[in-house]
Amino acid sequence: MPNGQLCGLHVFHQPSGSPRRQKLGCKAHGQEWFEKNFRLPIAEHGLSMLVTVTCDGKRHSVLFDTGVSHEGAVSNAHGMGVNLGQIEAVVLSHGHYDHFGGLLSFVKAIGKSDLPIIVHEDMFKIRGVAFADGSVRRYPEFPKESQIRPAKFVKTKEPYLLADGALLVTGEIPRKTDFEKGYMQQELLLMASGSLTRGFGMTVHWLFTSKVRDLSFFLDAPTPE
Repeated sequence: MPNGQLCGLHVFHQPSGSPRRQKLGCKAHGQEWFEKNFRLPIAEHGLSMLVTVTCDGKRHSVLFDTGVSHEGAVSNAHGMGVNLGQIEAVVLSHGHYDHFGGLLSFVKAIGKSDLPIIVHEDMFKIRGVAFADGSVRRYPEFPKESQIRPAKFVKTKEPYLLADGALLVTGEIPRKTDFEKGYMQQELLLMASGSLTRGFGMTVHWLFTSKVRDLSFFLDAPTPE
C-alpha cells in the first residue's frame, strides 16, 4: 500500500449539542455560514464516518457505514458543511441496520452513477433477535440492488483496495477465538418452505485500514453478534 496523508475523519454521530461540532462548522465555513446553516446534530445509536486521505497529491473520501436512521447521519453531515459529492465509495462493515440504515439517503445525497458500495454477500441475509419466550423480532432488511441504483454493490470476501491503493478493506475476518462467539440470541432468520426458521449465524466483520506516513490506522465497527 502506498503512503497516504490522513486529512480528515468526520464522525456523523456525536452527542447532541456538541461544542466541538459547532466550532468545526464555524472554523471551516466562517461565521456567516455557521449562523445560517448550523443545526443541532441528531444523536442516535449507530455508526457513520467519513475518511479523507491524500495520496500522491490526490484527495480521496470514503464513507464507512451509514448510521441507523434514514436521515440522521446525512443530516449531521449537511450540518457540518460536508460536501457528500466528494465521496467516491461506501464501505459497509456488516449487515446490522445500525450500520446500513442511512444507505439509501447517502446514495441519493452523493448522487453518483456506479458509486461502489463494498459489501459481503452475507449482509443480505435476514436477521433478528430471539427472546426467551421463543418469539423472534426481525431486524430491518438490507437494501436490495434495485433500491440503491444508480449506485452498485461490490460483493467480496477478499481484501479490497480503494483510493488509489491508500485505503484497504480487509475482507472477511473469521472468528477463531473463544471470545468471538457473539450473543446466541442474535440470529439469522432462514427461509425454509416459505416460512422463517431460526439458525445461529455469525456477522461478517471487516476492518478498514490505511498506511499513513509509515503508520497504519484501523477503523473498526464492533458488533457483539
